[in-house]
Amino acid sequence: HVTLEFHESREAKPEKFNSRFRNKMFYAGTAFSDFIMRSSKDLAKHIKVVCDGTDLTSKIQDLKLQCIVFLNIPRYCAGTVPWGNPGEHHDFEPQRHDDGCIEVIGFTMASLAALHVGGHGERLNQCREVTLTTYKSIPMQVDGEPCKLA
Repeated sequence: HVTLEFHESREAKPEKFNSRFRNKMFYAGTAFSDFIMRSSKDLAKHIKVVCDGTDLTSKIQDLKLQCIVFLNIPRYCAGTVPWGNPGEHHDFEPQRHDDGCIEVIGFTMASLAALHVGGHGERLNQCREVTLTTYKSIPMQVDGEPCKLA
């Protein structure tokens, strides 16, 4: 949500986003507002996630996840490792970019923030096929580009 709002604001008024400091301040303010309003707290009520025929929606709801990441590479977002270290895989295979699997990882806002200091998300599944169904328009990113999925 924060990235999409930043992107849309920058596209609408590019002259207001000509300074790295101002950009960071806008981003921080938007993130703080999003945190206070808890706009993504009910994510599981608005989506259905099925991996290789297994419905993960109730697990996402039980864990109160606010962000879902689908990866087929080990590193993400400036070099973070959302799947965690290879030695920490107890129920899953180590992540590889050439195995044809998609890793499905869930985050709360706290675990998403911890990602940048060595944390990782909740490993939900490793699968070959994912179906994501949305029941309302939700913000998302595809290869780092913000957009809305309806």
